[in-house]
Amino acid sequence: MKKKYGKDSSVSSGQVARALAAQCALPANLVQLEGLKEESFLDQIDSGLLMKDKIQSISKDRDTHLDSSLKLSARVEQLIKQEEEHIVTIQQLQADLARVEDTAFVITRSIDAYQNLDDEEEVAVEARILSEGVQDPAMVCALRL
Repeated sequence: MKKKYGKDSSVSSGQVARALAAQCALPANLVQLEGLKEESFLDQIDSGLLMKDKIQSISKDRDTHLDSSLKLSARVEQLIKQEEEHIVTIQQLQADLARVEDTAFVITRSIDAYQNLDDEEEVAVEARILSEGVQDPAMVCALRL
């Protein structure tokens, strides 16, 4: 059965029935959609809580990592400071060693000079003894020893 609506349009009663059924079904669909929205919202809340827990866990991990990094950084700074102190100590010891070596060289030269003087004095004594006409060879040998 066809009815005429307007000038050129004809609509079958089946189309009208489907349109009416669709309109009647609309509130049921809306209730179902609202239920989905509510359920989705509750899921979102649960997801939000899960995300909050996850974020707190990540934040805790980051805090732990940051704390560990800060402790390591402080330890590295302490080791660098100790190394700088050791470098200064080594430089001071090297300077002291150079002074000691210089002093040892001066002392060695002085000892060598005294030994040379002793040798020269011995030679002079021997020469004087010989020049005085000492004829005793045992005395000359004893002086050399």
